[in-house]
Amino acid sequence: MLTDTLRISTLATEPSIVDRTRGADRSSITRAADALRLGDATLDTLIDRLPIGVVLVDASGRATYENATARRWGVERLADVRTAIARALRTNAAVCDAPIETRRVDGAQQWLAVAVRPVRGADGRARAATVTVVDVSERTQLAMWEPMIEALSRL
Repeated sequence: MLTDTLRISTLATEPSIVDRTRGADRSSITRAADALRLGDATLDTLIDRLPIGVVLVDASGRATYENATARRWGVERLADVRTAIARALRTNAAVCDAPIETRRVDGAQQWLAVAVRPVRGADGRARAATVTVVDVSERTQLAMWEPMIEALSRL
């Protein structure tokens, strides 16, 4: 789950979390844990239903989470996306490339805009990265047709 991945990162950077719960009784800790689980489920559901692809990768570039859209588009296996991930992790800088052309499962042309942002550790180095992918097919196709439409409108 996405929230499990995020929680591991949070716990690693918050060693005092145990100290804050020492005086609490067991039932209040249980209630808090239940509330977190409910929030996790809601967040996971929300992210999984987004109309954009969301992928989290570790420092080696291996996907640790993909939402439903990213899985449907096969984002993680696209060479251009893997190249953008590697560049963001290597340079420790955000990568926003020009849209890439792919084919949908039905064979139709698809244009995807990819953005990769490194997640930095306390030392400032890239420890992971978030990848977002948006279908810009309609926008790209309109831009390609715009000069022709403009020329026809002058006739």
